Amino acid sequence: MQGNPLFCICIGGVAISLMDKLQSDRDTQISAACIVFFVIAFPVYFGIAASIGDLGVLPGPKGDYEATVSETNLTLGENELDLQDDEPQTISFDTDSIATDLEGSYIAYVRFTISWAETNEQGQGQDQCDEVSIEIDMNGVAHNVSNITTEQYDENGNCADGVEHVIEFEMIHNYSMINSTHNDVTESEAIAAYDDMGYGRGVYNITVEVDADAGQITPGGPSPGPLGNNDQGETVTVKVEFITIKVAVEMLESND
Repeated sequence: MQGNPLFCICIGGVAISLMDKLQSDRDTQISAACIVFFVIAFPVYFGIAASIGDLGVLPGPKGDYEATVSETNLTLGENELDLQDDEPQTISFDTDSIATDLEGSYIAYVRFTISWAETNEQGQGQDQCDEVSIEIDMNGVAHNVSNITTEQYDENGNCADGVEHVIEFEMIHNYSMINSTHNDVTESEAIAAYDDMGYGRGVYNITVEVDADAGQITPGGPSPGPLGNNDQGETVTVKVEFITIKVAVEMLESND
């Protein structure tokens, strides 16, 4: 039989061209039409679905929304360092260690707490505060502040009861000034005001150094020597915390 064998089917031993079947057989016509439809429709469907996915959640109606913000303290880590005079130590804190706890939350700000107490002087002199320097390196962190921050604390007098200093950095832009009411916005726009943009996550490197103060001999006391103070360093505690938030918004009744 003449013709392209690819366009022939055999029924009961008789060769019938596909074109003849399309022209005369209704079932073949319906099957061919379905095949053509799905060949055209499937790429169109998946193209539309991909476009909708790129757009994300539909924004919803505009109006005035009231935001309720719930704050939670989340400790990234806490280390106690036994520091010798003029011998700095560096410690690291990685947010991967609390990644599960951070899910579904924004980081409003990060808080560093540095504390120590002058209790290790040996001798008859007065306990004197040591000078403590801290360097916070955030090169390994997504953030909106300076890469490296340095602070130096030189307390006066007796620190036997302890000293504490706190440094905080906002990770949500102008977090402390955000108003709870958001006017003429969509629900997603109201929530976006609290978006941390992924800031605060990464590795924090903190270097601490002590300049020990041996203290002063009490008036009329013995001269420095075996009875004087012997201060070789200090024990400093470094704690890193996140203030994380979860946000819920509700349209005010006047917009319903």
